[in-house]
Amino acid sequence: MIFRRIKIIMNFYLLIFIFTAFSCHINPVEPDFGFDFINHFDEAFAFPDSIPKSRVAFTHNDWPLWGDTSRAIIINAWGRLVFNIPQKYSNGKLILSTGLSRPFGDGATAIVTVEYGGVIDTVYKCGQVPSVQLNDRKWKEAIINLSRYKGKAISISLISDPGPDKNGDYDDLAWRSPIILNY
Repeated sequence: MIFRRIKIIMNFYLLIFIFTAFSCHINPVEPDFGFDFINHFDEAFAFPDSIPKSRVAFTHNDWPLWGDTSRAIIINAWGRLVFNIPQKYSNGKLILSTGLSRPFGDGATAIVTVEYGGVIDTVYKCGQVPSVQLNDRKWKEAIINLSRYKGKAISISLISDPGPDKNGDYDDLAWRSPIILNY
């Protein structure tokens, strides 16, 4: 009886050894979860290009916004990040949230543009003034359908425009986990 148990255990470990030895030779395919802007941050172009990218925008893993922390890209007032999007994502849906973390100043406007073949489309524009509107003290979520750009080479700009008084103080606009998903 005891020898039978030992034989079963030894066979089990032998199977584990064989499986791990052969699994090292398999090249697994990475799952495609979409175009994650934070993961492609280093490839983006910053404007104005007369100042270093690190002064236009940065990424943060725990950006606080009214009791909620999230991965985000933070773009300073008058800043713009441009991402060249692979064609396989030009038919997807851009999912994002924007927010200002401080209730000061005249607010900011989040703008998303899509450029293709010399044409620039503004596909999203959302002004936020958390110093005045309590509703603006949370993430503003959006889903942008990109299907009309299917098969086109596109670039997407995330733009932080200062508020109505054109005062850039406290206008660090956070873009929470922007991603393009293909459904």
